[in-house]
Amino acid sequence: MYQTKRMVRWGDCDPAGIIYTPKAIDYALETIENWLIEEIGISWMDMRNKGKGLASVKFDCEYLSPMKAETFINVSLNVKNLGESSIDLFIEGVDAHSNLKYFNVNLRGVYIENNNGKLNSIKIENELRNRFSDFIVS
Repeated sequence: MYQTKRMVRWGDCDPAGIIYTPKAIDYALETIENWLIEEIGISWMDMRNKGKGLASVKFDCEYLSPMKAETFINVSLNVKNLGESSIDLFIEGVDAHSNLKYFNVNLRGVYIENNNGKLNSIKIENELRNRFSDFIVS
């Protein structure tokens, strides 16, 4: 499991101090980006510069409790499934102090190659597959 801690910022919230709903997806994407850089050893830009990428093709976000400004949350990431060219991720946002669950995100990403502007799914390379596998939770 990969985990990061963040604070809900005032700018992420409405005037009542409750987080804007789409920010949970932003938090999930930030967590994926941090995981890729810190644990997998590659960034979105590294992939792009190699003509490859990890395209998000499916999102499912469940909101469990409203998050308020200045709340600290732990956002965790696990790999649920690793296919030939796809990866299923589970991201969860939980209060850092009380363990109150705020949101769950299920995301399917597909490893792609940019071939002269045409995007095609490709097999996940063995080196990446091995790194992703370290985060599979059964």
